[in-house]
Amino acid sequence: GQSSPGAPVYDAANIAAAGLTGRFTVTNDLMTATITTVRETDDGYFRCSSGSTEITHRLITHKMTSVSILPPGSVKEYVGGTFNITCTADSKPAASFTWTKQGDSGVISSDETLRISDLTINDTGTYVCTAYHQYASGTASVQLTVEEGRW
Repeated sequence: GQSSPGAPVYDAANIAAAGLTGRFTVTNDLMTATITTVRETDDGYFRCSSGSTEITHRLITHKMTSVSILPPGSVKEYVGGTFNITCTADSKPAASFTWTKQGDSGVISSDETLRISDLTINDTGTYVCTAYHQYASGTASVQLTVEEGRW
């Protein structure tokens, strides 16, 4: 005959060592485990066992917690000048970037840094950086004002 598997193992010491105390719950039958308020540090392998059966699951966390533009704030440049602005993202996995200008269709740049040379008055506007990966996205914007002459 077939032997039935034993009860799943729930090791409280390992849960504490993994920093999951208070965030790890398990159903009464010990068949379903849940981690709440998942943190980036929860990445790792989790092993469930019952008798001679063992299954390992890998938890990979993802985030897109902030998108910002450097330097921050509005920017004033002059006709003929150059506009350089960089978008950053606190992201996991690493973010990809696109730059657009509000009111215009299409992507201006797919780099972290937007550079527009030989500025004209028509370059005045709000530029939007979108940082994204397959799980999340975020945006930040900057207002560029282009004026005639420096004097």
